Amino acid sequence: MDSESNRPLVMLVEDNVILCESLTYLLKLHGYQTLEARSGNEALEMLTLNIPDIILLDIILEDSRDGYAVLRFIKNDSRYKYIPVIIVSGLKDETNILCGLELGANDFIIKPFKVNELILKIGNLIKLKKDISEYLLKGGSLHSSHKTSSNTYDEHLLKSFALFVENNLSSIDNQYIKEIAVSLNLSVSTLERMVKKHYGCNPIQYIVKRKLEKSNLMLKYSSKTVMEISVEMGFNSLSYFSTCYKKHFGVSPLKNRKI
Repeated sequence: MDSESNRPLVMLVEDNVILCESLTYLLKLHGYQTLEARSGNEALEMLTLNIPDIILLDIILEDSRDGYAVLRFIKNDSRYKYIPVIIVSGLKDETNILCGLELGANDFIIKPFKVNELILKIGNLIKLKKDISEYLLKGGSLHSSHKTSSNTYDEHLLKSFALFVENNLSSIDNQYIKEIAVSLNLSVSTLERMVKKHYGCNPIQYIVKRKLEKSNLMLKYSSKTVMEISVEMGFNSLSYFSTCYKKHFGVSPLKNRKI
């Protein structure tokens, strides 16, 4: 078994070489894998190939993107916005701290910091993300009869796939499958095999099921019309939505409308 692949992945965005190397050493001692980016642009390039479990982000960086620009990009991109971010910065005035938190950072740690405190916060945020991922995978009515003993690495990829789908239900379609596969550093065929093995359906079928289940909740608990829900969930036409809905639930959308 490759134990390295089972370790949580931490991305360090820090241009201080000595601090970055020290953090890498400490994180590896505590069981983490690391990625090191010396600039904001390098960090965003790395994200296209690797999805870390958490990001440690400095504010002052030596290129056109400072930490705030990186954070703004991450939290406004549906592929990455669920990744926890801890700002680690020497900027300690209230304005900078509030700015980072308002942009979506999960925490703000001021340099110099206590190593034990940073390690505990990293662990807590990764556990929270894992718990949310597991809840999403078990949620809805997608209870697979094809249970698998896949290893932790495969489970991490499946969780990332499920989170990407949940965050993009209104816009995602079959054109996104290649994009998802690339973001997970997989081929399309490998992603399809993994989803098929775990859920008993291909990625497109999984996406349609999640759209329909979200639509069903909206029908019951919102005042939106069937047409509005169909459009919001990204179906090409009302007739196609109605056909898919009836095939999945056994009744037409109007029948499940809660008055």
